[in-house]
Amino acid sequence: DLESLTAAAIHHQLGLVDADPSSDEGGDGTLALMNFEIALTLRKRLLGETHLNVAKTLTAMGVVKHVFKKDPAAALTDLREALIIYRTNSEFENDEDDPEVKKILKNISLVQKDMKKPSFQSSAEH
Repeated sequence: DLESLTAAAIHHQLGLVDADPSSDEGGDGTLALMNFEIALTLRKRLLGETHLNVAKTLTAMGVVKHVFKKDPAAALTDLREALIIYRTNSEFENDEDDPEVKKILKNISLVQKDMKKPSFQSSAEH
Protein backbone atom coordinates (compact mmCIF):
# COMPACT_ATOMS: atom_id res chain seq x y z
CA ASP A 1 0.00 0.00 0.00
CA LEU A 2 1.01 3.58 -0.64
CA GLU A 3 1.44 4.49 3.03
CA SER A 4 3.87 1.64 3.61
CA LEU A 5 5.82 2.46 0.44
CA THR A 6 6.10 6.05 1.64
CA ALA A 7 7.28 4.82 5.04
CA ALA A 8 9.91 2.63 3.33
CA ALA A 9 11.17 5.60 1.31
CA ILE A 10 11.30 7.78 4.41
CA HIS A 11 13.24 5.17 6.39
CA HIS A 12 15.67 4.74 3.49
CA GLN A 13 16.25 8.50 3.38
CA LEU A 14 16.65 8.67 7.15
CA GLY A 15 19.25 5.92 6.90
CA LEU A 16 21.17 7.97 4.34
CA VAL A 17 21.04 11.03 6.59
CA ASP A 18 22.09 9.00 9.65
CA ALA A 19 25.06 7.56 7.74
CA ASP A 20 26.30 10.93 6.50
CA PRO A 21 29.78 11.44 7.98
CA SER A 22 29.59 15.18 7.31
CA SER A 23 26.65 15.58 9.70
CA ASP A 24 27.14 17.26 13.07
CA GLU A 25 27.23 13.84 14.76
CA GLY A 26 29.69 12.42 12.23
CA GLY A 27 27.26 9.73 11.15
CA ASP A 28 25.58 7.02 13.18
CA GLY A 29 25.91 3.59 11.60
CA THR A 30 23.68 1.88 14.16
CA LEU A 31 20.79 4.28 13.59
CA ALA A 32 21.33 4.16 9.83
CA LEU A 33 21.15 0.36 9.81
CA MET A 34 18.00 0.41 11.91
CA ASN A 35 16.29 2.67 9.36
CA PHE A 36 17.61 0.67 6.41
CA GLU A 37 16.36 -2.60 7.98
CA ILE A 38 12.84 -1.15 8.26
CA ALA A 39 13.00 0.12 4.67
CA LEU A 40 14.30 -3.24 3.44
CA THR A 41 11.59 -5.24 5.20
CA LEU A 42 8.83 -3.00 3.81
CA ARG A 43 10.29 -2.89 0.32
CA LYS A 44 10.73 -6.66 0.08
CA ARG A 45 7.19 -7.26 1.33
CA LEU A 46 5.55 -4.64 -0.92
CA LEU A 47 7.75 -4.62 -4.03
CA GLY A 48 9.23 -8.11 -4.10
CA GLU A 49 12.71 -9.50 -3.47
CA THR A 50 14.15 -8.39 -6.83
CA HIS A 51 12.94 -4.78 -7.05
CA LEU A 52 15.58 -2.13 -7.70
CA ASN A 53 14.59 -0.22 -4.54
CA VAL A 54 15.45 -3.36 -2.55
CA ALA A 55 18.88 -3.33 -4.22
CA LYS A 56 19.39 0.35 -3.35
CA THR A 57 18.69 -0.31 0.32
CA LEU A 58 20.92 -3.40 0.36
CA THR A 59 23.73 -1.37 -1.22
CA ALA A 60 23.41 1.36 1.41
CA MET A 61 23.37 -1.25 4.18
CA GLY A 62 26.50 -2.89 2.78
CA VAL A 63 28.35 0.41 2.69
CA VAL A 64 27.34 1.23 6.28
CA LYS A 65 28.37 -2.21 7.51
CA HIS A 66 31.74 -1.76 5.82
CA VAL A 67 32.45 1.83 6.85
CA PHE A 68 30.85 2.10 10.29
CA LYS A 69 30.63 -1.45 11.57
CA LYS A 70 33.86 -2.83 10.12
CA ASP A 71 31.95 -6.00 9.26
CA PRO A 72 33.15 -6.93 5.77
CA ALA A 73 31.43 -10.32 5.68
CA ALA A 74 28.01 -8.77 6.35
CA ALA A 75 28.79 -5.94 3.92
CA LEU A 76 29.67 -8.41 1.16
CA THR A 77 26.48 -10.40 1.77
CA ASP A 78 24.34 -7.28 1.28
CA LEU A 79 26.35 -6.02 -1.68
CA ARG A 80 26.29 -9.39 -3.44
CA GLU A 81 22.53 -9.66 -2.97
CA ALA A 82 22.17 -6.18 -4.45
CA LEU A 83 24.41 -7.15 -7.37
CA ILE A 84 22.17 -10.12 -8.21
CA ILE A 85 19.14 -7.82 -8.23
CA TYR A 86 20.86 -5.20 -10.40
CA ARG A 87 21.98 -7.86 -12.87
CA THR A 88 18.50 -9.41 -12.93
CA ASN A 89 16.97 -6.03 -13.78
CA SER A 90 19.72 -4.80 -16.11
CA GLU A 91 18.88 -3.84 -19.65
CA PHE A 92 22.55 -4.12 -20.63
CA GLU A 93 24.28 -7.19 -22.03
CA ASN A 94 27.51 -6.70 -20.10
CA ASP A 95 28.37 -5.35 -16.67
CA GLU A 96 30.63 -2.60 -18.02
CA ASP A 97 27.67 -0.91 -19.71
CA ASP A 98 25.42 -0.83 -16.64
CA PRO A 99 26.29 2.06 -14.29
CA GLU A 100 24.56 0.46 -11.28
CA VAL A 101 26.31 -2.88 -11.75
CA LYS A 102 29.65 -1.10 -12.19
CA LYS A 103 29.09 0.87 -8.99
CA ILE A 104 28.20 -2.21 -6.93
CA LEU A 105 31.18 -4.14 -8.33
CA LYS A 106 33.42 -1.25 -7.27
CA ASN A 107 31.95 -1.34 -3.75
CA ILE A 108 32.51 -5.10 -3.54
CA SER A 109 36.08 -4.64 -4.72
CA LEU A 110 36.73 -1.96 -2.07
CA VAL A 111 35.42 -4.20 0.71
CA GLN A 112 37.51 -7.14 -0.49
CA LYS A 113 40.58 -4.91 -0.76
CA ASP A 114 40.08 -3.58 2.78
CA MET A 115 39.69 -7.12 4.09
CA LYS A 116 43.25 -7.83 2.97
CA LYS A 117 44.75 -4.84 4.83
CA PRO A 118 46.42 -5.79 8.13
CA SER A 119 45.02 -2.69 9.88
CA PHE A 120 41.48 -3.57 8.85
CA GLN A 121 41.88 -7.20 9.95
CA SER A 122 43.15 -6.25 13.40
CA SER A 123 40.35 -3.72 13.97
CA ALA A 124 37.74 -6.28 12.83
CA GLU A 125 39.08 -8.85 15.30
CA HIS A 126 38.60 -6.60 18.33
